[in-house]
Amino acid sequence: METIDKNTIHILDRALKDRRKSIISAFVLAILSKAQKDYKCGYLAEPKRCIVDGIADFTLEKLDNQDKILTFQCKITTKEFALGRTQLKANMINGGYPHGILICGEKTEIYKLDISKDDSVPVFEHEYDNNSQLHELIQFIRDL
Repeated sequence: METIDKNTIHILDRALKDRRKSIISAFVLAILSKAQKDYKCGYLAEPKRCIVDGIADFTLEKLDNQDKILTFQCKITTKEFALGRTQLKANMINGGYPHGILICGEKTEIYKLDISKDDSVPVFEHEYDNNSQLHELIQFIRDL
């Protein structure tokens, strides 16, 4: 397994300390880059405007055919996860995203949606501790 570079670690440290949503967004972009899910590898990580009605903070699609891969909901702390879960699940259903990630500096929750069924709802799949399981999170995203 490859090592996490010092810049990604610095961004994680800032995400844990600074408590700003923009740093969480930078952390997501660093993770996507490490997972080879950035523009250099044929993916579009599109930031979405974060407003009260729960628009996704990021969506990830393939550049060539616009296949939807996943949607991110960024939060500053886990205290915001209750609202974030509701927002993420709505984004997955309304946007047709098979995977959703709720993330803050401390932890990440992964959700899955069976988009082949109209009545499907997002279900919890896995949780990662970003301090100790960042490699695993990156590998999960890489494998999508």
